[in-house]
Amino acid sequence: MKIQYPLIFFVLIAIWSCDQLDELGDIQGVKYEAEYAVPLANLGVSLDRILLNFEERATLTVDQEGLFHFEYTGEVLTETGSEVFEEIEKTFQEITDITPNGIPVLLSRIPIPYKDELDIEVDLIRLKAGQFSYQFESINQEAINVRIDLPQFFDNGNPVSLSHQLPAYSGTGSPPSINTTNNPFDLSGIEIIPQNDTIYIEYTATNNNGEVVPLNNFFIRFDNVKLIFAQGFLGTNTYDGPLDTIDIDFFDAWISGDVFFEEPEITYALENSFGVPTRSIVNRFDIVTIDKEVLPLESELIDNGIDFPYPTLDEIGQVKRQEFIFNKDNSNIEQILSSKPDRVIYDVDALTHPDGNRSVRGFITDSSFYRVEVLVDLPLVGNASDFLATDTVEIDLDDFDSLDSIEIKINAENTFPLAIDIQILFRDADGNTTEMLSENDLRIIEAAPVDAEGNVTGSVTTTTLIPIAGPRLDALKEAKELILIGAFSTTNEGPVRLTSDQRLELGMGAIFKIVN
Repeated sequence: MKIQYPLIFFVLIAIWSCDQLDELGDIQGVKYEAEYAVPLANLGVSLDRILLNFEERATLTVDQEGLFHFEYTGEVLTETGSEVFEEIEKTFQEITDITPNGIPVLLSRIPIPYKDELDIEVDLIRLKAGQFSYQFESINQEAINVRIDLPQFFDNGNPVSLSHQLPAYSGTGSPPSINTTNNPFDLSGIEIIPQNDTIYIEYTATNNNGEVVPLNNFFIRFDNVKLIFAQGFLGTNTYDGPLDTIDIDFFDAWISGDVFFEEPEITYALENSFGVPTRSIVNRFDIVTIDKEVLPLESELIDNGIDFPYPTLDEIGQVKRQEFIFNKDNSNIEQILSSKPDRVIYDVDALTHPDGNRSVRGFITDSSFYRVEVLVDLPLVGNASDFLATDTVEIDLDDFDSLDSIEIKINAENTFPLAIDIQILFRDADGNTTEMLSENDLRIIEAAPVDAEGNVTGSVTTTTLIPIAGPRLDALKEAKELILIGAFSTTNEGPVRLTSDQRLELGMGAIFKIVN
């Protein structure tokens, strides 16, 4: 919200005044000391119409009681299962690339251990894609039968087993061989159940008499492995969240004075479909004020970390949601958000398996995610004391030398619990302030009466006459800018409530005196 929007009233006064003066400039045969009464504007304004422009991530909401809330949101962290999966997938490729041809098979049973940076213990993996290929030769002088077993790879519940036959080697030329590089075994849909983070590959080569014979130049490969599901202890690892900022534009036009918000809140919203214990680690959560003061949000929730809710193995596919609310009872939020906040800066990471308990087994799917979102809620319940805001409007009255005086009349009927005083400074082409509208601030709008709870109980009508003549009129004719300053105040001792049914009816007119 931009607090200068109530000053749009005065911008409209200036604009519509100039429009009406343009019309007067076209009048022919003006009489000496003629007076013209001109209606300038009739405005009906509610808060939701005044506060039309917001910072990109800001919204104006109305609760069930009609109370307005300014809500500023920022997404802290969104993470998918891809990082854990990429580590496992990288392990397959790194093992495969140990030689240009792949993993050498030197024994009839070889282990393929996992060595990953995330300290993962995998109980089960389900693959979305991948290829398993191999090549070998036989220099045996009799035909042989070859069987390759992947006892921990399951296709529809059955262990994967692949068989080949090779003819006898004649002793000259290239030995009989098998190479499936161009026709690999498709690993899509395959489940892998490691043993102590190890996968074993077995093979047997026998002649027609059942005798075991050796194979030569035997290599295997795993390429383009992609996971869709992983289950186990998936590592105590930190996922780095980006530094983010929520801009709070309520005080963009602030000059001086105070505004106090009663019971502001910051909501920390968590969504999680990772089946893994996860804790948010708050590295930074600061409120930066208009005065550039940095005030940290203090709470046990920040000191101890906030645990994500997470689905169990029986709840795969579900998204768990939970909100943690920082309020005046569990943090210092009321003090820091009542200190003219300009922006909220925060840096939040996520730590999986924070207690390091390896007996707690979880899961991740390729569609798993967790998301942390921050919502700053400023309910329009509070009080203001001489809250000054400013705006500037350009004017040009060079063609109106015949004006002798102006008297502006403003009638205001108000049901907002806010009083508004104004002052207008005249500034010339060099930027110098040459005059002001009046010697003292003008209260053009009185605050509506409220009860002990801050609820408006009626309306109040104010009539203001603003004469502009003599030196003030001369300064106005020379002015190129009007500096509009509004002071907003609540007039009762306790907080007031701004709601959607409150309105301001503003009628403005002017009497122009013109001489030849």
